[in-house]
Amino acid sequence: MIHAYGGESYPNQPVADSQEGITDITKINTLEAVEFGHLKNVQQLMEEEANKVNEKQKQKFHKDVMEELQMIEKSLTKMIDENSHVTDIEMLERDEFVVDVMRQDKFVAEGEKVCDKIRKEAEKNVLRLQLLRERVKTNTYDTMDV
Repeated sequence: MIHAYGGESYPNQPVADSQEGITDITKINTLEAVEFGHLKNVQQLMEEEANKVNEKQKQKFHKDVMEELQMIEKSLTKMIDENSHVTDIEMLERDEFVVDVMRQDKFVAEGEKVCDKIRKEAEKNVLRLQLLRERVKTNTYDTMDV
């Protein structure tokens, strides 16, 4: 027991000799050896941990979305199959089953661009052939005596 100035014992009550708070030195985790310059501060460690958690959440979200998309795909294929077995009056056109309208519009616009390009090339080809025809006609048919 420790005595304080004035003759009183400190602490006032005797302290029990217990081993509760003391851990065996073999149970303490050892740290890995880290080279100088590769130490990370608390913020970096917290960011890494947050990134790990975010990655897990992203993967779970991606998995959930893919499962939901597969369910939608199954229901759409079922509806298309059912549509093929109904009468002509009840039958819907294939375009009425489109879910992603923006993507369909994008494909239609791309198709229009390709058609315009082909149309312009065809017009050039027709004009080239008409010019060739006119030249052949003026050099051969127009010079002949009829």
